[in-house]
Amino acid sequence: MGEYINSDHASIPDTVTDAVLKPARRTVPASKWGVAAQCTTEDFKTRTDKHKPLAKDWNHRLTHESTARTGSSLKAAFKHLQNPDVISLGGGIPLSEFLPFETLSFTPSFVPSSSRSKSASDSSVDDACFRSSKTDLSEGRSVFDISVALNYGQGSGSPQLLRWIIEHTEMVHNPPYADWGCTMTVGNTSALDMALRMLAKPGDYVLSEKFTYSTAVETAKPMGVKFLGVDMDGEGLLPESLLQVLDTWNPAEHENAAKPFLLYLVPTGHNPTGATQSLQRRRSIYRVAQQHDLIILEDDPYYWLQMDAYSPSAELTTPSTTPQSPADLLNAIVPTYLGIDVDGRVMRMDSFSKVISPGSRIGWITAPQAVVERYKTHADVSTQGPSGFSQLAFFKLLDEFWGHAGFLEWMLHIRGEYTERRDFMVRACEQHLPREIVAWKPARAGMFQWLGVDWQKHPDASTKSPNEIEEEIWQEALAQGALIARGSWFNANKHIPLNEIFFRTTFAAAPLVQIEEAVKRIDSTRLLDLPLECLDQIFEDVVAYDEESEFNLRDATRLLRVSKLFEIIVMRAIYITKLLHKMRRNPEVGILAKQDHSHMASPQCRVQHRGNASFFLAKYLMIQPYRHLPWSTSLATVINAITDRTIRDDGLNLDSEERYRRIHHLCKQAVHLPDAVKHYGIWDLFSDHFQKLLFPSETDPVVTNEPFEDLLFLAKFYLQSEDAERLVLSQILNKGPKSLSSVGMTKSRDGRYAASSLLGSVMEAAIRSGSSNLAVLLINYEINTSREKITKTVRGKEIKGVRFYDLHFWRLAMAFDDLETMSALLDAADRRVPSKALGQILLEAVCAQQLEILQLILDNQMPHRKLSKLITAVTGGMKG
Repeated sequence: MGEYINSDHASIPDTVTDAVLKPARRTVPASKWGVAAQCTTEDFKTRTDKHKPLAKDWNHRLTHESTARTGSSLKAAFKHLQNPDVISLGGGIPLSEFLPFETLSFTPSFVPSSSRSKSASDSSVDDACFRSSKTDLSEGRSVFDISVALNYGQGSGSPQLLRWIIEHTEMVHNPPYADWGCTMTVGNTSALDMALRMLAKPGDYVLSEKFTYSTAVETAKPMGVKFLGVDMDGEGLLPESLLQVLDTWNPAEHENAAKPFLLYLVPTGHNPTGATQSLQRRRSIYRVAQQHDLIILEDDPYYWLQMDAYSPSAELTTPSTTPQSPADLLNAIVPTYLGIDVDGRVMRMDSFSKVISPGSRIGWITAPQAVVERYKTHADVSTQGPSGFSQLAFFKLLDEFWGHAGFLEWMLHIRGEYTERRDFMVRACEQHLPREIVAWKPARAGMFQWLGVDWQKHPDASTKSPNEIEEEIWQEALAQGALIARGSWFNANKHIPLNEIFFRTTFAAAPLVQIEEAVKRIDSTRLLDLPLECLDQIFEDVVAYDEESEFNLRDATRLLRVSKLFEIIVMRAIYITKLLHKMRRNPEVGILAKQDHSHMASPQCRVQHRGNASFFLAKYLMIQPYRHLPWSTSLATVINAITDRTIRDDGLNLDSEERYRRIHHLCKQAVHLPDAVKHYGIWDLFSDHFQKLLFPSETDPVVTNEPFEDLLFLAKFYLQSEDAERLVLSQILNKGPKSLSSVGMTKSRDGRYAASSLLGSVMEAAIRSGSSNLAVLLINYEINTSREKITKTVRGKEIKGVRFYDLHFWRLAMAFDDLETMSALLDAADRRVPSKALGQILLEAVCAQQLEILQLILDNQMPHRKLSKLITAVTGGMKG
C-alpha cells in the first residue's frame, strides 16, 4: 500500500505497524482531550514521512469564497481552555452537570478475535468498551467521555476519534508526500459540497465518469457547476478518453468555460455501475492528471467492499485468493489514488456510511494540510463536527474495543457477506433474465449490480425514444413491486440524451429471498419483450439443428424462456411440439424442469414425456399475463392445437379424457386473466368449452372435476359479460351440485368480513356488478336446495339454511341501492333474522337516510312481536 506511482524515481515509504503506533500514542499530552480541544494531523502522525516530498500548491485553484473565509473567532479562542489555570467566561460551553445523560452504553454486534482474546484475560474489558460516563476522563478510565463528546467541539472533530482516523490513513494508504492531513466530515456528500465551493466557480465543468453518482451532479447544479461525463468501460473511466477531452477542449463548444481541472471519481465499486479500477488503470489516469494539472476528488465509500471475481458455479466456494486475515486483506485490496499521489493533487473522501452506519454521518477527507485547513475553516462556520453521540460511539467501537486489527476483521466479515449477496443476485439474474436483452458484468466491489438493456430489441423501439422505453419499464417494474433505479438518473451529461438504457439494482438492501423475488418481478415487466424478428432468429437457431448431433439443452431452455412473450411462439406451436418431441428421444434430457430447473423461465414449466408444447405454452401465456398481447388469436390457436385430433403424429396423441382434462385446466386458469377476457374476447373461446364440459356428448368423457364450481368462478370474475350471466342464469338451477357448503362470513385479522365459500363470493360479485337477477336466483337456489339439509348453530340455537341474512350482504345491497336483492334477502330471512341484526340494518338505513330501504324493511311482513323487538333494537342503538 501507499507505493509511489513512479517507483523508479522514489523509494517506497516505510510501513507503519502497531509496534510504531503504540509508543507514539504515549507522547500525546493530556491537554489534547478536553472540551473543544484543538489538534493537528501532525499531533498523531508517527513521524515516518519526513523524507517525503511536499505537496503541490492549490492556492491558485481556490475560489474567492474559500479564500475569504476567516473561520470562527470563538472556536479559535477555545485553544486557551487547554490551560488549566484559565477560568472561562468567554464561551457558551455548559458544564457537564447540565447534560441530561449520566451514562451511555454501547453493545457491538461483532466481536473480533483480538477483542475476544483480550476479554478472556481481562474481565473488565466489557465495562471499559461499552459504557461511558461524565467522569471517565477526569478519573482516568478513558480519554473520551460524555462531558467532552456532548459539548461543543472543533469543526475537525474530536481529537480522540481523529487520532484513530489518522493512524488508519497512515497504515492503509500511507500518502507518499509529507504534509498530508485529515479532518472529519459529516459524510461524503457534504464533503463534496464543500470541496466544490472551495474549488469550482459558476460556469466551471467537473469531469467524471459518463455515469456518476446522481447526488454529486445535483449538488453541483445550484452552484452553476456542470458535470461532463467521460466514456468508461468495465473498469471505469477510460484514460484515453479523458486525455482526448482535455487535449481537444474548446471553450467555444462549452459556453466559453475554461478547460476543467477537477476530476471527480468513484474508483472502487463505482456508483452506479459497480466498476472497480485496477491499479494500472489508476496509474494511467493519474498520469493524465499530472499532464493536465488536474485535482482528483476521490469519493471512495465502497473501498472496503472489494470482492473476489464471481464464479458461475452453483456451489458457493471460497477461492484460494480470498483474504483470511487483516494482513491478507491489506495485500489484496487495490491501492487508492491517495496511495499513489506523489504530487499531493488528490482529495480523498472516506466514510463509515457503507461499512458501519449511514446514519452516523461520520467521514473524513485526506489532502494536503493547507487544503485541510481551508476545509476546517469552512466547517467551523457551517457543518461543524459530526454528532457527539456518533463520535463517542465510534471511538468506543474503533479505538477502545476493535482497534485497527478488529476493524479489518469486520471488513473481512462484510466483504464475505457482500460477496455472497452479489453471487446470489447474479445467479438470480442468470436464472430469470434473458441474456438476449439484458446484459451485466458481476460487480467486483460495492453494493450495486448494473443491468444494461438492449432497447433496440423492444417492440416499440421504432416509435419511442430510449428515455420513454426506460420510463415504461421502470413504471412497470414498480407496478410489479420491484423498485430499481433508472440509469438516466446517473447520466453525467444531462444536456445529452442517452441512446442506451441501464438500470441500477442493489444486493445490499433486501434479504436474499426477496432479492430473487424482486428479480422475478423485473422479469415480468416489458423489459423482457422481444420483437418478432428476434424470435424468428431464435426459432431458426434452435429448431434447425442436425438430427444426428447432440441436442443443445441451453438453447432449448433459452427458447422456453422467451416462449411466453409473444404471439409468434403460440402461432408456431406445432414447430415447438416437434422440437420437444425430438427432445424426448434424448435420454439425457428427461424431464427438463426437474433436471435443469435453474435454467427454466418459471417453475410452472413442465416438459413431460406424455405432454405437448401447446398446452404448456398456453399455461405460460396465462401465468404471465401481458395486457398488450393479442390474446384472442394466441389462445385460440393453442386451444385449437390441443383439441385437433389430426396432428397426433406430431406428439399430440392424447386420449379424450386427457384432452378434456387439459381444456378444463386452461378454463380454470383463465379466471386469472380478467383484462384479457374483457379486452380480447377470450370469454367466447372458453364459454364454448364450458358448454362442452357442462353438457358432454355421448362420445366425450365426463371430467371428474366439478364444472359447476368453475362456472361460479367465471361468474365471480366476469359478471360484466352478458354471456357469463346468461350461462349462469340458464344453468344455475338445473346444473348445480347436489349440496353446497354454507355461505357464512369469515372475519379476517384486519377485522373485515369476507365470504367463506364460493357461492358467497359469487353472491357478493352479483351485488357489486348490479346483477340483481343472478343474486335473487342464488338466494332462491339456496333456499330450495339447502333449507332442510344444512343446519347452523348460532348462540346455541340450531338455524336451518344458509346465512344470507348476514349483515355483510345486507350492507352490500344497501350500499349499491339494490332493492330487489334486499327484498329477496328479507323474504329469505323469514323468522330467522335476529332482531338485533335487522335492527342494526334499520338503524344504518335511518342514519344514511335510505328511505326506500327503510320503507322496504318496515313493509316486510313480520310478526308484531318481531317488529316490537326490532323497534326496541333500533331505539337502543340510537341511544348508544
